[in-house]
Amino acid sequence: MYSIEKKEKNIPFLKTFLTKGIVYATMSISDVSYIDISDIDMVRVTDRKFLKNGKERRIQMEEKLTHFDEKGNAIMVDVTEKKITSRTATASGKIHVNEAVMKAVLEGTVAKGDVLGVARVAGIMAVKQTAHLIPMCHTLLITKCSVDFEVNEKELTIKALCTAKLEGKTGVEMEALTGVSVALLTIYDMCKAIDKRMEIGEIHLDAKSGGKSGEFVR
Repeated sequence: MYSIEKKEKNIPFLKTFLTKGIVYATMSISDVSYIDISDIDMVRVTDRKFLKNGKERRIQMEEKLTHFDEKGNAIMVDVTEKKITSRTATASGKIHVNEAVMKAVLEGTVAKGDVLGVARVAGIMAVKQTAHLIPMCHTLLITKCSVDFEVNEKELTIKALCTAKLEGKTGVEMEALTGVSVALLTIYDMCKAIDKRMEIGEIHLDAKSGGKSGEFVR
């Protein structure tokens, strides 16, 4: 994790430990001449302090992951003290189909019925059930949800877009992503009798707003 040039050989860290979600690494300044912490994953350096005796340096790093307690157990994040704000998230993804599937979808000849109509309802239902599918997601009161489709006959793709909105203490990114995923899976289910080689992919968050992290646009 650290790249260290030592003035003397075989001098280990004096102390490394994890407590209350904060990683501390303490070492002797006299023993270490250079410390490269640029390659540390999933942590952010927030503070560097010299201790009173002048012989040790403490590098304090705050973990970005918040779904674990100090013992490493998975937890649901406590949002009790967060402010209620307007939050919106939009996600999208695509399903690649063959010509026969595309023709059947557009002409409404798929045996199971209106493919995009059913997929739209499935996506909206999935948004409302996200907390039952993703273990650490909070149960949310969704105030707005839409699922739309963009059909590209030339590229033989159907793009699903899901937007979710609420007034609450946590975001709706997972809800939007779940809505897109289930909408695309529903298209596959309704058309698999025609072609089982359809491919689902490119599922991602396009944009979100609200909350402490503010705006995000891909």
